Amino acid sequence: MASPGLSQRHNNTIYKIIMKIQPINISQITQMRTRKLLILSIVIVFTNFFAVAQKQSDSLAVKMFNLQQAVIFAFEHNTQMKNASIEIQIAQKTVWETTAIGLPMVNANVGLVDNLDLRTTLFPDFITGSVVGINTGLFGLTPVAPIPESTTMPVQFGTQYTANWGVTATQLIFSGEYFVGLQASRAYLQMSQNAMEKTTHDTRQNVAMAYYNALVMDKNLELTEFTYENMRKVLEDMNQRATSGFVPQTDVDQMTLTVNNMKNAVSNIRIYRELTHKMLKIQLGLSLEDSLVLTETLQQILNQTNYEAILLKEFDKQNYIDYKILLNQENLQYLSLKQQQSKVLPTLSAYYTFGKDAMRDSLNFFKSGDEYPWFQSSSIGLQLNIPIFASGSRTVKIQKEKLMLDQIRNTKIMAEESFQLQFEQNKAKLIESVDALKLAEQNMDLSLKIKNNILIQYRQGLASSIDLTQAQNQNIQTQNEYFQRLIELLNNKLALEKMLALDKE
Repeated sequence: MASPGLSQRHNNTIYKIIMKIQPINISQITQMRTRKLLILSIVIVFTNFFAVAQKQSDSLAVKMFNLQQAVIFAFEHNTQMKNASIEIQIAQKTVWETTAIGLPMVNANVGLVDNLDLRTTLFPDFITGSVVGINTGLFGLTPVAPIPESTTMPVQFGTQYTANWGVTATQLIFSGEYFVGLQASRAYLQMSQNAMEKTTHDTRQNVAMAYYNALVMDKNLELTEFTYENMRKVLEDMNQRATSGFVPQTDVDQMTLTVNNMKNAVSNIRIYRELTHKMLKIQLGLSLEDSLVLTETLQQILNQTNYEAILLKEFDKQNYIDYKILLNQENLQYLSLKQQQSKVLPTLSAYYTFGKDAMRDSLNFFKSGDEYPWFQSSSIGLQLNIPIFASGSRTVKIQKEKLMLDQIRNTKIMAEESFQLQFEQNKAKLIESVDALKLAEQNMDLSLKIKNNILIQYRQGLASSIDLTQAQNQNIQTQNEYFQRLIELLNNKLALEKMLALDKE
């Protein structure tokens, strides 16, 4: 955004320009107020224009990356990398959450009860008989009414209001399931860290592949546009010769068809180039509206790669992230089995409680003194829970977990052989790709040389337009073959580097 000083200078400059263009005439002094309003409106419009232009310029800053810079940028802004980092934080919180289960816990409680109607209890009627006995036996009195025949009497105990507060502390002393759960939470953290490492490998590989594809499409578009422009010039020359009768119209039509096809190819490559750049932006975590410039060339990338050194490396499964994740899965399943087995063990915990209670016929619980007492209570104890019988469900669950562990171990054994075979295949593909690219490059250079020679012969009248068209199509075909082999080489290099964990270096 433009600074206030800059905006003020724009205002002064614009005001002076307008005043020079529209000098005030004495005879027009009655129109001064209208002109001042017009000038002020123009100044405001120009000021807003400069401010908006400056803001747009700042927001549309061009992002320029070589391959390494692009990878580093993606590590921070790629969505999958962000989610993997969050997953590690979640796992860390899970470890602490599980650990806290075995730590002391203290809970407090406060209660207030308004007994709207006290509960009534029936007691044996020991009062009526005693009173009648006293009246007739001791004083010789005779009741004036019949003595009610009742064996029970209703009684209400308590006060209208009761209040209490208390504190309870508990401590888990022994629980096999807790200790296994703590191990499992740490194993889950390790799994999240390995997942982060895998995401890092994948992000590096995806960014590199997208970067390579974008460079290839840039170069392909450059060569295709160059070829199209040359063929268009040839067509113009043929049209001039056809007008003079030196070239038959069929040759012109044939070349026109070739040029139209080349024009269509240029249009298609431009579309695919735009798509590859957008794909790279997504991998980098950029907006599709951001401007992106690639500062590294394909030749620079090829020159920086030592294929012989890569091919001499030996595969170590312990460094391969997919194997690490398999080991994590095996460990987690083993802990799941131990958790089911630990459920047959007893659980021991200790507790301590302290509290006070008060009973009132009015809400005066905050008053103190001997006439407003609070009654104290406390206790301490141990709680032992012993699993005895679960109708065989625990046994079945243990057997199920053992079978699942056997499955994972079988998968791990098969994966060990599969990873080694995959490494050998990637190694063979890289060797083949290096040789194939060299051959494709030679063929592309030869086809270009042939096309240029035939073009010279055509201009000398020693070659036909059909020969020129065939040479042109052959050159385009070898050019496409070269780019295809180049992409295969780079992708095979990335795959082998990932298995060797070289992409971390």
